[in-house]
Amino acid sequence: MFFEWALDHMHKLIFARALVKGRPVETKQIADALCDLSMASRGDVLGVLANLPEVMHTFMAQGRSVRLEGLGIFKLGICGKGVETLAEADLEAQKEAVRVHFTPERVKSSNGSFTRALTDTSTLLWVDLTDYTALEAAIAELEAAEGSTETPTEEASTGDSGEGSGTQTGEESTEGSDSGESSGSEA
Repeated sequence: MFFEWALDHMHKLIFARALVKGRPVETKQIADALCDLSMASRGDVLGVLANLPEVMHTFMAQGRSVRLEGLGIFKLGICGKGVETLAEADLEAQKEAVRVHFTPERVKSSNGSFTRALTDTSTLLWVDLTDYTALEAAIAELEAAEGSTETPTEEASTGDSGEGSGTQTGEESTEGSDSGESSGSEA
């Protein structure tokens, strides 16, 4: 598994970001791997995989979720605009998209902790692909930008009015913030 260190400019924090390398694994490769694990032929597996999306759609169109054991649950969701009153509610006018939501299955381990399907990190080898030159340049650029914006704030805080003394621009949004960690994947 590959990762890189990335700078989140909004929160001024550095986060690890997982990377995908190469082309996606195609259905035929999945079928070959499944054949190696079972007694089914490649053609049988390919047939089942080819029909899976249609079968899942049929059940989800009936308002049901689809659970694939060991993988997770798939269900349909609606994305759209909200309205202020029930009288304005109109599904076709408000609906912008129908999306498939996936929730990985959780598996309880012997020590009582839970692991989501497909995320067993004990088997992953993480390889750092960070371009440290680019990352250090981005950090220096951010620090330079902060330095040029902090100077006027510091001068203003030393005035006779006493307002804002001791607080520099940007400190409140980063210190003690819990939001930095959750947005790290968006860096």
